[in-house]
Amino acid sequence: MKQTIAKLCVLLSAFAFAAPRMMTSSSYHLSAQADAIKGQVVTATGEPLQGARVSLMRTGTADPVLTVRSDADGTYQLTIPTTPGVYAVRVISIGYTPELITLTNTNGQWNGPSQVVMRPIPAGH
Repeated sequence: MKQTIAKLCVLLSAFAFAAPRMMTSSSYHLSAQADAIKGQVVTATGEPLQGARVSLMRTGTADPVLTVRSDADGTYQLTIPTTPGVYAVRVISIGYTPELITLTNTNGQWNGPSQVVMRPIPAGH
């Protein structure tokens, strides 16, 4: 029980200090249709990660706008609201370092990476 609580505290603290990742334009291949974005969550070895919690976050707020789970093949789909603002995708899965990726809007199209690579939390943390 103490180990579980300790791991949860590490996970939450890692998320609290995770910096948004800014991807270069060559990394943007996300499918965007009618303000819906699709992507895939994978492990560092490229395996699909099922059950990861993928949340659409509005920058400057703590509560997610929308949260879904990745499917068996690691895919997810989020619908971005029409409310103007800066958004990010937060991905959390037990045993992995949380990821926070800023989305951009170019010419009316939302852009982000097609894959979110989750890295294991280092041993002893």
